[in-house]
Amino acid sequence: MSWNNSAYTTLGTAMLAEAMSGKSMDFTRAVSGAGTVAASELSEATAVIDQRQTLAIADIKKTGEGDDAARKLRIQITNAGLAQSYVMHQIGIYGSLKGEETDALIAIFQDERGFEIPSATENPDFIMEFSAVIAISSTANIDLKCDLSAIATEKWVKELLAEHDIDPNAHKALFDAITAENIPFDGAAAGLEADNIQSAISETLGKLDEVKSNLSAEDIAFTDTLGTGITNLQSALDNVLSTTLPKLTVTTAAGSALTLTDGQSTITGTAGSDGSYTVTLPRIGLWTVTAKLAGLSTDDTIDARAIGGAYTLSLPYFVATISATAAPGAVVAATLPDGRAYTATAGDDGVAQVKVKRSGSYTLSASKDGATSDTTDVSVTENAGEYTATVHFCRIVLTAPTGSTITAVCGDAALTATVTGTGETGTVTLYPPAFGSWKITATKGEETTAETVSATEYKDYAVALAYVKIYGVVWDKTSKTTLTRTDDAALFADPTPAVGGKGGNSPFDDRLPWSGMVKETRSAGVLVKIPKYWYKWTQEGGKLKLQIADRKVAGFCVSPAHADRDDGKGERDYVYVGRYKCASDYKSKSGASPKTNITRASFRSGIHALGDTIWQWDFAMFWTIRMLYLVEFADWDGQKVIGFNCGNGSNVQTMGTTDSMTYHTGTMQSSRSTYGVGVQYRWIEDPWGNALEWCDGIYFSGSSVYCIQNPAKFSDSSGGTKIGTRPTSDGYISDWSLPTAAGFEYALYPSAVNGSETTYIADYCGYSSSGVVLYVGGGYSQYRVRGPFYLNGDYAASYCNTYVGSRLQELP
Repeated sequence: MSWNNSAYTTLGTAMLAEAMSGKSMDFTRAVSGAGTVAASELSEATAVIDQRQTLAIADIKKTGEGDDAARKLRIQITNAGLAQSYVMHQIGIYGSLKGEETDALIAIFQDERGFEIPSATENPDFIMEFSAVIAISSTANIDLKCDLSAIATEKWVKELLAEHDIDPNAHKALFDAITAENIPFDGAAAGLEADNIQSAISETLGKLDEVKSNLSAEDIAFTDTLGTGITNLQSALDNVLSTTLPKLTVTTAAGSALTLTDGQSTITGTAGSDGSYTVTLPRIGLWTVTAKLAGLSTDDTIDARAIGGAYTLSLPYFVATISATAAPGAVVAATLPDGRAYTATAGDDGVAQVKVKRSGSYTLSASKDGATSDTTDVSVTENAGEYTATVHFCRIVLTAPTGSTITAVCGDAALTATVTGTGETGTVTLYPPAFGSWKITATKGEETTAETVSATEYKDYAVALAYVKIYGVVWDKTSKTTLTRTDDAALFADPTPAVGGKGGNSPFDDRLPWSGMVKETRSAGVLVKIPKYWYKWTQEGGKLKLQIADRKVAGFCVSPAHADRDDGKGERDYVYVGRYKCASDYKSKSGASPKTNITRASFRSGIHALGDTIWQWDFAMFWTIRMLYLVEFADWDGQKVIGFNCGNGSNVQTMGTTDSMTYHTGTMQSSRSTYGVGVQYRWIEDPWGNALEWCDGIYFSGSSVYCIQNPAKFSDSSGGTKIGTRPTSDGYISDWSLPTAAGFEYALYPSAVNGSETTYIADYCGYSSSGVVLYVGGGYSQYRVRGPFYLNGDYAASYCNTYVGSRLQELP
């Protein structure tokens, strides 16, 4: 025997797929056949050709693991009771899913030459064995319904005894054999003939059936007035309904159990040997038809609306899996063009296993929390095939402080969530039910913050929400240089800058905007990046207060260097200032001496030649940095709290002295009160030392002070906005005036000069009626008059000197 052709049937393929997905399956029986078909037709077989015998399945064993896993069936072929010999060409194996009463042909084996099976009279002791190996996953739940007619060979008995000895359930069948038939019953006492419980139940049910059968419509007489020959009610009804009610013919696999229902009535039946079943429906309407065979099931609907209409419905056994990636908990639907749909819910991994029972082109979509995804198409062609697809939601992925209540609103639609977790922040994902502009609000206690996101595509929108932090200082305008911390900085300790280039710490190191000030190498050299912030100056009750917020707050202004400068670029999120003063090529770089001895206007043009966004630093940048310093150190006297700076008293020195300092703020000198280069604030080297610095965007006309926002319009004499006046004499600054001009709220200028180098502001303000340009900072001369707030407006636009240089800024 060569058994050169074999195949899984279409029903077998579907059944094995169910077994591999977790269902239990039985091999029920085997049969032999004397006919053959073309090898290509074996997979469509539902029975063997010319069936001759039912064969005994003796046992089943697992073989192999993983991809090599299989089930080996031992099939016995005898001629017991066989009256006529025949040539066996086919062996078919049947199976069903656990608990099903019907089975179906799973696999068929065919030998073109065949093998002769003798009759019982020709060879009464004939017996042979056939082993069928069926490849199937080792995880599938496969059992065997054993045929008790199997003959126990000596070898087989020994194998079974060995297995019996180690089987903990070896005697389970004995206990299962105790049934209702084994329990005696006194039938005579109950007026029955039964002598056991099982028979008594059957006899009682039979008597009830007799009563019911006597109430049929066939026993009710009918008077025929139309000459039809009908004599009972059942025949009359059949005659009327046969011409008015719709008929339905269902085609499926032979032997399938059918259930038809419209929600009011249920009809059952069985597909004949040709696979068809015809029934008259009791009413028109939408009917759902389900077919089951050997544990497999398939269903469909048909709309039978026409009176007396004839309908057909095909129900093939087909199952394929679409692994659809969507979102955790999403309901995924696979829909055919006719509207028929199959659904599944995604697990925690966001993947849904959608079982479809038809081949065709499916459109996949998903829904979750009232939101719907985009769609994608999948073409399903193979029975037991596996397909993958991905759909996308429009999602808002929020990061916010833990414990916050989130509300998202767009028109009439609203979503809510709570941020949970053990860290300072947590993440929640919202699924908007509609595209649009969503306002996201986070609330925790008395704190609240909001952002708006335009969600218009099927993608993730990341939104980070944080509550506003405000850090403040207030000066009581007495002669002391220190200020009092307020708001969220009220309990902060004073920073400790580095000394000798070592150490250093500040409570502001992890707070924006200070934490965002970092060194960055760009086209104009090594610069310091400064994030945008919001500020507010307040003067009342004889006190001056400065507040800095890390987020937008009503009544606060955008930091001056980042504010809209009327240059068409709007507000900037970041700006840059030179870490070093300008070198001979105007760039900010280490290892070179500061460029000096040219006018402010010459620096202006030389710096801007470096690029369209590169400018000489201005009064807006000056106050952007000084306000950060003042809130952090709460002391006007920067020379005292960071370092005297200045220089060697004779000439400018090479820049880069602070390059070895690992902390952003401090002095390289042995003490803060030691003069010399090597001081830095937030990476900005020598802010009041080595060389004085021209400051652009401001000019004077007598006592009047003018400022310019747009760097393209910087001038030494015109085009500015008057922001106030200045003292008409030199002296140490003792008070400030607050500008009232819109857009220049930052541009404080001294209103009084009655202090000293250790009181009030502790820095000097120079005045000359002919002075029009401003320089700031400190030079190499060792003066306590030149700290962070030193201002000198003594000179004409043509002035230059060997101790005056400049610093650049980049405004992206």
